[in-house]
Amino acid sequence: MAEKRFDTNVTIPKSALDRLSEIVRMPGYKSRDQTGRYLILKYIERNEIIPADDRLTHISTVMRHPLPPIRVPNKDIAILDPVAPTRGLKLRLPEGVSGQARSLAFRLPGQSQFRGPSDYQSRLLTDAAMTSIAYECCELGLTRSPIRPSMLLV
Repeated sequence: MAEKRFDTNVTIPKSALDRLSEIVRMPGYKSRDQTGRYLILKYIERNEIIPADDRLTHISTVMRHPLPPIRVPNKDIAILDPVAPTRGLKLRLPEGVSGQARSLAFRLPGQSQFRGPSDYQSRLLTDAAMTSIAYECCELGLTRSPIRPSMLLV
């Protein structure tokens, strides 16, 4: 029987999605869906054994970049950041994996784990996705900007 998967979405910069597409084109990778799942599982495996203070995180998490879209009150539109365009990344993860990745992701002091004010809401699964993409780029030698080793912080 096939493994049951749960869909979830994260918003990442377009440049990170482009880099993920580069990773997919490398030998041994099959599809964006499979690669995204593999990277999140690898993120969990790598971070479970590292103390929280020593884990790497992507600088975009600390800077909260790019900013989430600004919702216009009483209208069904959002103003997007023109400088750093974002894209949605659909992750089809096995049961419990998204919660496990969230529990290992970087959270600023005072941020709640699930919800919070929109200007201070944690994006834990986004951090896991961004960090895993950057880490994989380091391992594969894909060091061109904007996702590169120097953007990973302890």
